[in-house]
Amino acid sequence: MSKKNNEELIIVRDLSKVLKEEGLTEIEIEKDGLKIRVQNNPSHIITSNEVIKTNQPASQPIETKENIINDNKKYIKSPMVGTCYLSPEPGTAPFVSVGDKINIGDTVIVIEAMKTFNSIAAKESGTIIEILVKDAQPIEFGENLIIIE
Repeated sequence: MSKKNNEELIIVRDLSKVLKEEGLTEIEIEKDGLKIRVQNNPSHIITSNEVIKTNQPASQPIETKENIINDNKKYIKSPMVGTCYLSPEPGTAPFVSVGDKINIGDTVIVIEAMKTFNSIAAKESGTIIEILVKDAQPIEFGENLIIIE
């Protein structure tokens, strides 16, 4: 193996290690005209509605008419940092709209993270009450995206 090929192999191994350690799906570098991209499961579908744990004790809600009415609301949360898209391609119909009935596994949003598009699927059936994000909006991990009932 030539010295150049050996150096490239070392770079690929190092990138793979970083990919696994940081939990990334894709990493890309360019150095001295050499461009290397390493991917791990680029078509992996991530679901949301994850439980986010905090160290704060649970507070007791005050029983009001509003709390009782909103009891059935559930939130679809972002499982990652990225840019959310409401439709598969610009200019096409959105995955879901307010009033739509969704089933478990239905794609509701796509999040682009590190040039990889991740479909966000519903973990519960229900009706879309409100879409809390705009198309092409940057989002954070755990951010509420959609309210369903």
